[in-house]
Amino acid sequence: MFTLTFHSGQRRGDVVHHDKDRIVLGRAPDCDEIIPDDGVSRHHLELLVHEGRVWLRDLGSTKGSFVDGERVETQPIEGGARISAGNVEFTLAVSEITSADQLPLRERLGRLEDYRHLLRPGTEQSLPPVPIPHPSYRASGKWVKPGLPPRVKRLRIISALLAFTCLLLFAAYIVRQGETPIAHKGVKVALKANKAITASYGYGSVDHEVIGTCLEGPPDFKHSCGQIELVFDAPDGLAMLTFDVGSIDSTRELEVLLNDKSLGFAPVAIKSWLNAGYSILLPADDLIPDSNRLVLAHRQMARGARSGSNQLTAEEQRRLNESKTTWGVRNIHLRVHVAPPTADPAKARELMTLGESRYRTRKVHPENLHAAAKAFRDAALLVYREDPRPQIFLRASERFAATDRELTVRFRQEFMAALKEMRFGNIDRACLILNQLAMRFPDKLDWRYAQTQAGLQAVCEGNR
Repeated sequence: MFTLTFHSGQRRGDVVHHDKDRIVLGRAPDCDEIIPDDGVSRHHLELLVHEGRVWLRDLGSTKGSFVDGERVETQPIEGGARISAGNVEFTLAVSEITSADQLPLRERLGRLEDYRHLLRPGTEQSLPPVPIPHPSYRASGKWVKPGLPPRVKRLRIISALLAFTCLLLFAAYIVRQGETPIAHKGVKVALKANKAITASYGYGSVDHEVIGTCLEGPPDFKHSCGQIELVFDAPDGLAMLTFDVGSIDSTRELEVLLNDKSLGFAPVAIKSWLNAGYSILLPADDLIPDSNRLVLAHRQMARGARSGSNQLTAEEQRRLNESKTTWGVRNIHLRVHVAPPTADPAKARELMTLGESRYRTRKVHPENLHAAAKAFRDAALLVYREDPRPQIFLRASERFAATDRELTVRFRQEFMAALKEMRFGNIDRACLILNQLAMRFPDKLDWRYAQTQAGLQAVCEGNR
């Protein structure tokens, strides 16, 4: 028991007793002992019994709590200690704590005497018999038929109807998803500089199949559309993208997009991989410093562009609905020409002049087409690092791209001629053409060199 004797303040002379394990002192009305003086905080301090000792804990008061003149935060105190809270001083007296009181709460409760016998009636008293209620008797005091209450039955019926409705809606959603075109997911490929990807991508290909829908096509046709996403780091120089494309029926069907900006469409290809090579120079101004995104998107609706409108003819519509036209690309190659560390505009202008003169005589001397392409490429690289890039860079890069595409067309024509000779049994003639191509494209990083060497190995092994 706590006994507090106040020596100062408004409660001077008061003696109070508390038999709680914890009391709070302060000015607040909810305190166990209210001290109305101004120097006392609302919840100033607390006294509590813990492990057989009395502890004083300051509750964050403004002027602090003192025991025998020393400020304390949390400290055990003895009976007779003089405690100061602000300007109020009082003495604490504690009654003796027995050994049973020091036991844990669980043991103290276990040692309580059983007083239930005091509540039992004596032998002279007789309690009236209490009837045992029927199991159907409810807490409401009404007798009802055995079974579930009507309210619970109604809730179960409503829950069953809701569950059945949800199942019907889910089934309808699944059916509708099967009827509507699947959202195109497209294949995502990491592209590295000067390293060709020989795998095939597209519908009807061996390695992968693009899952998607027509980006602009009829909603009821979902078999030959989709896209391929190529991701690559920003190159330090001119970047030329080349790939083989097959089964494209119009000039506006396979679109090339760099960072969501259209660069044009791949050329028409008959149903063959061998005569559909395509190369395009990636504009340096459209490349971003970090990762770039290049998309090859199949535009099925472009077939209607030949007639000047987006409406398909009856024959085209029948073909779209009845057949699955295949398309695809392979031998994807990002050729990067590294720019020199310093710019040389004067040398670039000389190379531009040389390239133009060689290009004009390409029909008389076919090897001049290679020289012109190299001159245009070197001219663009010599001014690549200038900031801002001069006009000669744009002109040289455009001329290099056009010349390289012309080289690709000529390469395809000669390569097809070699295969034609091979089909007719003229192996020596086919090997001669392939050897000439190997000498014209000596760069081992060039995709045309790799394809020529593959043809030589397959057709002309030992006949070079």
